[in-house]
Amino acid sequence: MHESFFRYQNFFWLKVAIALSAVSIALYAWHTPSVVANGGTWLGYTLGTVAAVLIVWLAWFGARKRDYSSSSSKISGWLSAHVYLGLALIVVATLHTGFQFGWNVHTLAYGLMIVVIVSGMYGIYLYAMLPGRLASNRQGMTREQMLDEIRDLDETALGLADQIDSRVHEVILRSVEKPGVMLSFWQQLTAGKLGKDPLDSAERFLRGYQNDLVDATLFLDAQPQSGAQATMMYISNVMAGMEAEKVDKLRALMETVGRKKSLLKRTRRDVQLKALLQLWLFFHVPVSMALLAALLIHIISVFLYW
Repeated sequence: MHESFFRYQNFFWLKVAIALSAVSIALYAWHTPSVVANGGTWLGYTLGTVAAVLIVWLAWFGARKRDYSSSSSKISGWLSAHVYLGLALIVVATLHTGFQFGWNVHTLAYGLMIVVIVSGMYGIYLYAMLPGRLASNRQGMTREQMLDEIRDLDETALGLADQIDSRVHEVILRSVEKPGVMLSFWQQLTAGKLGKDPLDSAERFLRGYQNDLVDATLFLDAQPQSGAQATMMYISNVMAGMEAEKVDKLRALMETVGRKKSLLKRTRRDVQLKALLQLWLFFHVPVSMALLAALLIHIISVFLYW
């Protein structure tokens, strides 16, 4: 049975993180420097070293392993450590500063660290949430299978439209020609909100067209059936049969369009969920790189000027 990375080995890494935080707090409370507590005391250097090692390790793990949805025990363990030690880093790094902040590269590094940790927490939420939502949305299909079925439905819809009349064919052709899935990044994030959807227009047209055909069929069926109008009755029956056949084909076409609309909605949702993760990476990775750069400058400046 798959074990959540939050509960990995009976919360082993949570216990480690709590212990690390508790030791750091205890040392900070016990420490009585001759000057105001800051990163330049022996405890400040010690906590700073631990914080720097944690930052580098967390960045390395993030670059090495991004597939947090894996059921591998090893990945779950590393991820559990990533989450809980990342939270403990807030305590360690804050105590390292001695609560001394200013407009300098040291505070910049600290601020970037907080941003990275907070965005990392959101990333963990995405990775934990995405597999379930993707599976529920796909209903046992892959995105490629959904796209293949959409293409098949387009061909079926055009074939049925050809058997009805040119107006129906024109409406269906417009709904097929307009791109529906591979959209701009903004449209991916908004699940393909394209304004006026041609499929909605097609459905409205087909419903109206169906109502007109049904009304025409009922009118023809209701024509007189005796006397001098026998010839007209025969023509009416033929026309009624033709209209009834159109109604059947139109109903099949409407079912096809409805199925495509449902599949297209699910495909766009699939794209949206992946785009949310991509958007997070666009933010999290550059900020993480900026943090590493600020950390390096922080360390160099400390050894040069302190």
